[in-house]
Amino acid sequence: MLIEVLVGAILVVLISTAVYYGLDGAGKASGRNKNRSVASFVAQQDQERMRALDANRLTSYIKNPRNATVSVDGVSYAVTSSAALVNDTSTTTGCTGTTGAAGYLKITSTVEDPTNRNGDVKMESLLTPRSSEGGTTVQVVDQNNNPLVGLMVTLVEDTTRNDTTDSSGCVQFGFLKKGEYHVTFSRGAGSYVNREGASLTNQPITAIPGTPTITKLASGPPAALIASVRDQTGVASWVANNTSGTPGGKVQTWGMTIGHPDMTLVNGYRGFAQAAARDTSVAATATLPTTGLTLFPFPSSAGAYTVWAGTCNQTQPTKAADVRSYTPVVSTTTTLSATTQYLKQPRLTVLVRNRTSSSGTYQNMTTAADLVVTDACGKVYPKVTTNTTTGSTANNYRGKAAGGYPFGALTICVDDNLSTTRRRIVNLTDAQRASDGTITTTVDIDSYNNGNSYQGTC
Repeated sequence: MLIEVLVGAILVVLISTAVYYGLDGAGKASGRNKNRSVASFVAQQDQERMRALDANRLTSYIKNPRNATVSVDGVSYAVTSSAALVNDTSTTTGCTGTTGAAGYLKITSTVEDPTNRNGDVKMESLLTPRSSEGGTTVQVVDQNNNPLVGLMVTLVEDTTRNDTTDSSGCVQFGFLKKGEYHVTFSRGAGSYVNREGASLTNQPITAIPGTPTITKLASGPPAALIASVRDQTGVASWVANNTSGTPGGKVQTWGMTIGHPDMTLVNGYRGFAQAAARDTSVAATATLPTTGLTLFPFPSSAGAYTVWAGTCNQTQPTKAADVRSYTPVVSTTTTLSATTQYLKQPRLTVLVRNRTSSSGTYQNMTTAADLVVTDACGKVYPKVTTNTTTGSTANNYRGKAAGGYPFGALTICVDDNLSTTRRRIVNLTDAQRASDGTITTTVDIDSYNNGNSYQGTC
């Protein structure tokens, strides 16, 4: 009997324990299910909240997910709201072509179980751009086409939109309204230059609705160039108004033009209006500023720069021997040889003759006339004056003036500086140059009241 009672008691205990664990397990399962259901509800609410936000606000969640706490019946749920730009094939957008650019925004709501008995509830959905919005990608590479990684790229129009370039040198900007935007760079990029030698600031990008775009920007540490200018004989300056048989003159204020096949400016040229005025009191070579011009360091495989005097491509010499070549070196200042690589401004020699009556003959002017020269770029040079003295040789150099000017067409305005205020404008073509690039011409001007020259002054 005692044994039967003992066995019965054990059975009662076992059955009671089993029932308890069954009820307890059911209660815990019910609690976990409730927590998961509430978490799902909270995640759904967060999804609806994000869908109601402006795209600019949502894109800020890409780098800075929103963390919040939501209380339900006294129980706190941690909610993380994040976003990512995606395309049709991947959640990580590359930049090897326009198909890799982001076309959608994936928003994710992650809710943690406060009891830590369930896994996180994660709910995702995709947002498509409005008809007025588009996505664009910026890819930054160096002069050798290698991606620049870890470079901070910021949208100028909304500085909260920024990111660092990935392993492909890319940054994604999605859900931008149609139009042109600009990006700027940090982490040392301020000392870099683009293909045109300009600083990497305010670089333009374009958002096109329904058409993901990619803007590829090349940048590199600038190279620098210093050059000198001389006349066709290699002389930097010569004596003006002398009496030794050489007409007076001087190398004029000048500039230079840089050309390269890979430059994206109009016609592939970049002009520099650098002043380097030469006068008779200075015998040294005329040079650009000693700091040099900042240029993109194209690799040698891309070809060398071409360099010549003048501030536009119309002043490029027609002979290859007169065009200088320059291969840039990263972060290095290069000085072109002043004896073999100087930029040539051939001499223009003008003899001014006038007459003071309709029946008179043209004679070399004995008083100083003014000459104002305009080159093919439209650049107007400082005036020069003609010689007023007779040379010691058999040649009479009264009325002559000379100066160094770029290749290309030239326009000369001659002012007789007399009370009759007469002037003459003459157009010279590049075909009138001698084999060394010089031009020698005579300008006749009528210095009388009824003369046929233009009235007025230069």
